[in-house]
Amino acid sequence: MKKERIFVWILIASFVKGIIWAIVVPPLQTPDEPVHFEYVQFMAENNKIPILRDEAQHSSEMELFYKSVDMRNIAYHTENKYKINENLFKELSDNRQNYDRNSNGSSVAAGYPPGYYFFAALFYKFFYFSSIFDRYYAVRLFSVLLGVLATAITYLISSRLFDKKKNIAITISILVSFHPMFSMVGIAVNNDILMNTVTMAIMLSLIYIIYSPTRKRLLFTGVLLGFGLIIKPTMVFVTAIALSLILVYFISKKFSLQFWIESAVYLFVPILIIYLPWGIFSFKHYHSFTGGIGMQPPGDLNVGLHWYIVNTFLIKEAIFRSFDTWVVSFWANFGWLDTRFTSRIIYKVLALISLASVVGSIYGIIKRKKYYKTIAVCLIVVILNFIFLYLVEIQYFMRFHNFMLQGRYLFTSLVPISIIIVMGISYLFPEKLKNYVFYSLCLLMFLFNVSSLDIISSRYY
Repeated sequence: MKKERIFVWILIASFVKGIIWAIVVPPLQTPDEPVHFEYVQFMAENNKIPILRDEAQHSSEMELFYKSVDMRNIAYHTENKYKINENLFKELSDNRQNYDRNSNGSSVAAGYPPGYYFFAALFYKFFYFSSIFDRYYAVRLFSVLLGVLATAITYLISSRLFDKKKNIAITISILVSFHPMFSMVGIAVNNDILMNTVTMAIMLSLIYIIYSPTRKRLLFTGVLLGFGLIIKPTMVFVTAIALSLILVYFISKKFSLQFWIESAVYLFVPILIIYLPWGIFSFKHYHSFTGGIGMQPPGDLNVGLHWYIVNTFLIKEAIFRSFDTWVVSFWANFGWLDTRFTSRIIYKVLALISLASVVGSIYGIIKRKKYYKTIAVCLIVVILNFIFLYLVEIQYFMRFHNFMLQGRYLFTSLVPISIIIVMGISYLFPEKLKNYVFYSLCLLMFLFNVSSLDIISSRYY
């Protein structure tokens, strides 16, 4: 019973932490947040999906919102602090003013599927007759609630995977909830937080299927997979992994042909029903079933794929880029520009912890320690996620001739990564010390989260 109370307190702490982050991070200062909020506003005001066009036309209210919080000047100049324009704030807060909220809907985000924006627009509409500040923070609140839900799902996943060992489940939940970059994603007006939360729900659903593949569970998983695909194209990877794991499980159990056919129907029919309308809409407007590509500035047109391979994998500078991508921007690189810890020692420590966890996981698998099969699956999923992301970047590079990878793109594997960290490091210690390992990881993540808030505060205030 005590462990359940701790879990409730973790959820409360996750919510409070989310509110603090939502207040400390100034409006529109998380990556691409303005264009995502424009998408939300367009859907809420027009009750339809925006279309990506050659030229964006913002609503006059959004333009005033940008100016009131000095979004562009602060975002792109690290020396500038956040200071709100009091006169514009008062004007925008005056409900008697009737500012034009209409736009043509085109923004960098307009080509994305509508899954996240539909629900975000509902929160926007809850405060429809309030100021744009109220509507904006209402949508941020939606992200905070999704972050809390992600924490709860992580706990359920961990409890099922590790025989209801609450200390392991609590540790993994804290690592996910208080992960600094996930904390930033978890308060932003951005489709990433819903994508990550639905990914965790799919993972939990797969676990229940493995325990007992009932029709209801297969149908529910199909609904989750279909919904995931209308959140962000990246969910193609999650869907492929989920279906592959189900396939492997079915082969191992040698189910009948009738069961295979029924399972396929329960899985794929909801995927098609949910995704097909968006696929048709996307093909009609973008000649693609996955959505339109935002207006991306091209890089150096003189470099090609050979240059990309060399500079990504084969030269010394590639090592520094990999470190910045998979360590710095995965753990703590906030806002539009490089708001990060000034000392790289912190990132080197995090890299060593990550490396130790991988070594410990491999050691546990070789020695066949308890839960080694779960750890092996987590490692495979994370490795495949890396491969998928590099393949996506190669396609992106061939078209735009610049890089696109950021560490937060790995967050669809955040739960497997957290499991590897917790269990991998615990494998390196004697059984009697494992609880101290769990306590230390929780404390470290909490302190890291607080320190991250401090550097964000120093950056903006």
